[in-house]
Amino acid sequence: MSFFERLKGKTIRSVLGLKKHSKEVVITVEGNQELVMNHFQCCYESVLVSQIDGDINDIIGETVTMAEESIVTGSDGPDYHWTATFYKLATRKGYLTFTWNGQSNGYYSERVDLEWRKTKVQTKFAPTLGDLKWPSLN
Repeated sequence: MSFFERLKGKTIRSVLGLKKHSKEVVITVEGNQELVMNHFQCCYESVLVSQIDGDINDIIGETVTMAEESIVTGSDGPDYHWTATFYKLATRKGYLTFTWNGQSNGYYSERVDLEWRKTKVQTKFAPTLGDLKWPSLN
């Protein structure tokens, strides 16, 4: 099971950075976990989100019923290699598919790097000015 496929059965809380030409996407799920998708640049390669199909609102707040990753690679000559990585998510409300495209001269990785990590615990209490203690002027 790939890192991406581990989304199956989890409820998505938020998705940040999912837009065309993005270099990083962060999918936050229940249980204070997030899947960070990006590419660690080595040199002369490019890996970016190139296409988004579906409505992001179909996955926010929903449990993932399908999470698939598929990869297609190719070459258009000795100095031009490419990798297309397709990510597909499904919930009871619909599908969201997004594609990353990587290009290089063939010497560098064109893959998307994925990392699961714990999110920072966010408090439900946000202080207002009235909640702050001001020093006494006496």
